[in-house]
Amino acid sequence: MNARPLYQSVALFGIYAIVCLCIAFYQLAVQTVVGWFTGGFVLFTLVEYLAHRYFFHLQPSSPFRARLQEAVHGNHHANPRQMTQIMMKPVIALLVFLLTSAVFYGLFGLLMVAFLPGFLLGYSAYLIVHFAVHAYRPPTNFLRQLWKNHHLHHHQNDTKNFGVSSPLWDILFQTRYKPNDRSTVR
Repeated sequence: MNARPLYQSVALFGIYAIVCLCIAFYQLAVQTVVGWFTGGFVLFTLVEYLAHRYFFHLQPSSPFRARLQEAVHGNHHANPRQMTQIMMKPVIALLVFLLTSAVFYGLFGLLMVAFLPGFLLGYSAYLIVHFAVHAYRPPTNFLRQLWKNHHLHHHQNDTKNFGVSSPLWDILFQTRYKPNDRSTVR
């Protein structure tokens, strides 16, 4: 798999996050930056879960919605190792996050410079985990459970395990799928 789009996106968002954090630490108290940064990261994991559950897996009640679902996420389930189905193109992702920046600035004002880097770190973690889950064998460390969760989502029950970078919201919203047979995922 070609990881170049992943590296480009993570580098782009990393630079953007560093600039925001420099402004944040110059303008705000450290505890304010840490709190809002953490809030941005946690909110991203919720946005990831909600988007995956309610948008990417929307029930096609019309031909238009069926085509939309297939284009947005159905192709990813059909071809899970195809890089173009794993993540947005970096340019599109940048446009989305510039729009997101404007929304966060409208909501939070200057606090956005502390909040957005946490959100971007969450998105970068999602990109890295999602790419790795589809490109590599599961590790033998604590990240193995993320591989198992996503593998189960793709191959056993696509109505469960919507969190890619974290199982937190699947646990809280009771959408976590754990089969009785532990040997089903290697």
